Amino acid sequence: MSSQRSILIIDSDPNSRWALEQNVSAAGFPAQAFSSVEDFVFNAPLSAVGCVVADLTMTGLQGIDLKRLLQAAELDIPVIYLTACDTHESRAAACEVGAAGCFSKPVDTQKLLDTIKRVLRFSHRP
Repeated sequence: MSSQRSILIIDSDPNSRWALEQNVSAAGFPAQAFSSVEDFVFNAPLSAVGCVVADLTMTGLQGIDLKRLLQAAELDIPVIYLTACDTHESRAAACEVGAAGCFSKPVDTQKLLDTIKRVLRFSHRP
């Protein structure tokens, strides 16, 4: 894979988090997973982030809160959302904050990887 930008994953479910990290890594992307938005905020290396894949609904801060925090910090990091509760409202909320994509769980891995590739291709991040 030509891009060295990392894909950061946030999901409170350990099985989902592990599967996402394995699939993203197997596709050739450097990946790192976090258990919550708070864990991400305090521990994520933001210097070489290609995008974030985050669950919409988690304990504590939600996935939507993540995008707002990134925007407030003037960090233009694309976020792709995943949700087990795929409703019109959840998709509208994701679109409202500028989601790069939104997928229902269980995730179609190939479609998610294709979206990650598209986001990396069109992102203006170094």
